[in-house]
Amino acid sequence: AGTYNPMATELMQEAFVIPPSKLYHNGGKLNKSLWDLFLTNVRVPHYQSGDLLAQIGGNRIAERRILETVQEFSLKMFENTINKIIDSTEKRIRAELETWPDGIYKAESLCEGGFTDPGPYNIKVSLTVKGSDLIFDFSGSYRQVKAIVNSAISNTYSAVYTSVLTSVDPEIPHNEGCFKPINIIAPKGTIVNVEWPYPTGMSTVCIAQEIIHACWKAIAQAVPDKANAEWGKWNTMVTNGIDRYGRRYTIIHYINLAGGGATWGADGWPHVASSMALGAAIPMSVELLESKFPELINMTNFVIDSGGPGKWRGGVGMKYEIEPYGDKVEYVKGGCGQIFPPEGLLGGKEGSICRHWKGPKGKIKYGRALEVGYAKEGRVFGIEMSGGAGIGNPLERDPELVRWDVLNEYVSLESAEKDYGVIIDPNKMEIDYIK
Repeated sequence: AGTYNPMATELMQEAFVIPPSKLYHNGGKLNKSLWDLFLTNVRVPHYQSGDLLAQIGGNRIAERRILETVQEFSLKMFENTINKIIDSTEKRIRAELETWPDGIYKAESLCEGGFTDPGPYNIKVSLTVKGSDLIFDFSGSYRQVKAIVNSAISNTYSAVYTSVLTSVDPEIPHNEGCFKPINIIAPKGTIVNVEWPYPTGMSTVCIAQEIIHACWKAIAQAVPDKANAEWGKWNTMVTNGIDRYGRRYTIIHYINLAGGGATWGADGWPHVASSMALGAAIPMSVELLESKFPELINMTNFVIDSGGPGKWRGGVGMKYEIEPYGDKVEYVKGGCGQIFPPEGLLGGKEGSICRHWKGPKGKIKYGRALEVGYAKEGRVFGIEMSGGAGIGNPLERDPELVRWDVLNEYVSLESAEKDYGVIIDPNKMEIDYIK
């Protein structure tokens, strides 16, 4: 159904591999052969061509504005300004990292297995803080596997950078300068530095979020007031069929909208993309989707009690169910978090696990995340996304915030009493007793 092959055991089973090539060459002429090669090997060329043209247009505007700036101020001044910005950024992040206590902080996270190699796989990290330098050493992490969750080295770097940049002053610009204090050791042939021809289809999602989570846990040991708890795990569904205009379509349903993990001082966001995207994924409008494609969305509901209890609560996940009609729809389900829930930090509790289901309406069965199949009218398939984990002792949470959570159906009356020690009168919805 496109995008992922859950059963792949090597790179060639995942995609058509195109080495780095110029789409425009010979003085700015379109490489028509490469353009045709790419669009011939995608399911929806009428959509992909527009996406490519938008990216090309964006690059042309950027090129024009850079040239205008150089012409106005000179190339030397342009380059000097860039270098000063990078140097300034490096000084700012080093000044903050200097406040972190020197030491070695170790942590571990687990990535659930793929369809062909069940796992789980451990990601071990040892963080060394020395002055304003950080060293993230992943020695001891699991070997590379014949499943689509291996991480390319560039992806591992990106995940480590994400973990650090979410733990420092958000006003620090994101450029080359903020990466200079960060050093990474990732042994080749491991799940965090895969070698050809092992597959990497979910490199940027499943394994990326667990690398981030492992690094966050290590950072929290050094600077607890910068702590970030684990976010709800990434899951999604992809559907493929024929739309009402007779054209083939592929939809990546951005239902990887789980609960964000709490941070020290703030609750996790509800209904957001997983940690590898830091919430930045916008689902298509249900009304727009249903008007264009032969699919009904039966539910997009928050999942009560899915956010991990804590002084700062994890964000809640959501339920999402698709019911196709007309011709059959091909689907791919992918994700993780069915076995290992997001872990709480510093006394906070874990979030919920993720659940997948499918089957005839009214007779659904729960099953695994990684799957390819077909569905037709009268059958449904869906996902219950996991909630983020909490931070801090739940008994220290402001009772009025607990009441607010109950009123908004983030937390049940039962959880309010059991996890937070707050008894709420179900009739008046007022606090009756605090344990």
